[in-house]
Amino acid sequence: MGTITVRIYERVKSAKRWSTVPVEIPELKKDGTLFLQGDRQGKYRISWYYHRKKEWQTVKSRVREKEPPWLSDAIRQASDKAWYLNNRHHNVPDPTVAAARKKLADEILAYIDAKSGCKKTVSAHRLALMEFQTWATQQKGGHAIQYVYEITKPLLRRFFEQLVDGDEEEDGSENTPFTAAHKVMKVNAFYRAVFNLEPGKGVVTKKDYKRELKSSKVPEIYAKQEIDTMFAVMDEDEHLIFSTLYEAGLRKKELMHLEETDLILDERVPGCFKCEIRVQSKPHWKFQTKTGSSRNVLISRT
Repeated sequence: MGTITVRIYERVKSAKRWSTVPVEIPELKKDGTLFLQGDRQGKYRISWYYHRKKEWQTVKSRVREKEPPWLSDAIRQASDKAWYLNNRHHNVPDPTVAAARKKLADEILAYIDAKSGCKKTVSAHRLALMEFQTWATQQKGGHAIQYVYEITKPLLRRFFEQLVDGDEEEDGSENTPFTAAHKVMKVNAFYRAVFNLEPGKGVVTKKDYKRELKSSKVPEIYAKQEIDTMFAVMDEDEHLIFSTLYEAGLRKKELMHLEETDLILDERVPGCFKCEIRVQSKPHWKFQTKTGSSRNVLISRT
């Protein structure tokens, strides 16, 4: 079966008779939306052929249910219907049906509240979905995402690319392809849960990120002699930075956002101290730890 095309029609009255005529779409902006002067209200319907039978659907206003729809409403509904008709073999919901128009923000909160499992698992899902929501709702050019059905395979690919190649200073994140792919799969799991899809369904599958999800990177381990050699040629500042990274096992961003108050010195007995570094999120620096949780790391005093 070829691509299904959805056309827009309008009910107009002439000579005391109603007739249905095709709508000529005016020039659109580069993002596919109407210029303000080209938008107008009317009695619009969309139509398409399925199994050689012409189907019809009435266009409804996206703002007020009882208000006549605008041409921009008809264009959006026709686009949504065409997307659904050409992708329903993937078990996607029909976005033109009111029940499918579930708001992204509301559904994410409900999903996280109902999520079961260990705290780290729930925290990881919360972090990935909140990050996706922030990114998706800030899309420019009229492409901001408000509803769950608007999550598509191309959208998740762009989200993956943003996670990997995005400006670190702007979003405070640092993702390897492996980490980014896992975040995408968490968004897909959320989509699947909202629409009650079977495991393995959704807008993407693990096959789409097979290469990224397979972590083949083996960490390089240095011998003690090599470590001693590196530290021997460092100046005082370099020695402090790398000894902290080495002893506390910190990530780069965690070290960058350390403050004086994160160093804890607890004198147990005279002359005997317990030294710790507190690793925690710093909202005032727009920094969040990888799992969103805090931890204390024991270090030596010197």
